[in-house]
Amino acid sequence: MTKTKTKYIFTMIFLFIIFTFQKQNFLTIQNTITIFLKSVMPSLFLFILFTNIILELDIKNGLKRIFKKNYSLIYIAIIGMFCGYPMGAKAVSKFYDKKEISYNDAMFLMSFANNANPIYIISTIGIATLENIYLGFVLAISHYLSSLIICIYYFHKNIIHETKTNLKCKDNNSDKKLHKTIFESLNQAIKATYFTLSQIFAYIIIFSVLSQDARIILVKLNIPNNLIYIFESILESTSGIAKLVLNYNASTNITISLISFILGFSGISIIFQIYSCIYNMKISIMHIIKYKLIQGLLSFCITYALLNISNCNLYVVKNNIKIINNMNSTTFFLIIVTLLFLFSSTIKKVTRIK
Repeated sequence: MTKTKTKYIFTMIFLFIIFTFQKQNFLTIQNTITIFLKSVMPSLFLFILFTNIILELDIKNGLKRIFKKNYSLIYIAIIGMFCGYPMGAKAVSKFYDKKEISYNDAMFLMSFANNANPIYIISTIGIATLENIYLGFVLAISHYLSSLIICIYYFHKNIIHETKTNLKCKDNNSDKKLHKTIFESLNQAIKATYFTLSQIFAYIIIFSVLSQDARIILVKLNIPNNLIYIFESILESTSGIAKLVLNYNASTNITISLISFILGFSGISIIFQIYSCIYNMKISIMHIIKYKLIQGLLSFCITYALLNISNCNLYVVKNNIKIINNMNSTTFFLIIVTLLFLFSSTIKKVTRIK
């Protein structure tokens, strides 16, 4: 099938959806705007602004003094791990364009350095959606631990060479920065933040509409509700997780583990957001999907294990998840120490590469 035919078919499907489900689409967009303004934007804004500021100011030289080697990789990895979608991909694209990382480095980073920010997981999912901060921490631990496991696996599987900077390009960039004030950097960061938020908002609306319209079709085909909720969450995780919590008929441990899988996989909407930042680098979208799927599966297993190891008995009252026995402080402390140990040991291995 040629690209022209594919575009034609896609356009016809899009027009069919717009005119066939006008009322449903209108209500879905209204609901999506509410979710975005009340939950998504408050949890993302400061992280995205902070990331854009440090990218504009280019403060990685501080890391250079600490790590000496491969500081650019560590800088991007930290952004990708903790600053939310799609800032990891945006940082990869920016450093690749400046020739401060190689194509292999970019592939390495794109395998693990695109994660939800901790405020989104703990506040939006844990507190706002599940109404339980403890579960927010469990989901966050599973999310970042699965990312670190992929990082270590990819690092050992593939030889990551020390990044060699293009000195000519670096000098040119340095000259430009001499004439760039802090106000100009802040102004550029604010513009970039609103552009990124607008892009995220648009993708969430598009995939929420597709998810709702697909649901109508699947219901008419008598597909079980549980499968429909999972399908909606895989398409667009933000609204899909809320529906999963309210309607999914399964044990609560399984439901929380499924939410962990969705956060790890991130959803097709977020994968498109990530790919939109790096499509000009000729990195296959299948590379992103592959490792996000692995992260989702790892997150599911880690969350399920944590909920069972901690002897945490969960039950549902009026769609709110309650806890009978919380994880004891010793178990929680050991998990945090393990997470920090894995993170620090990975950084040490990267910085030892010659």
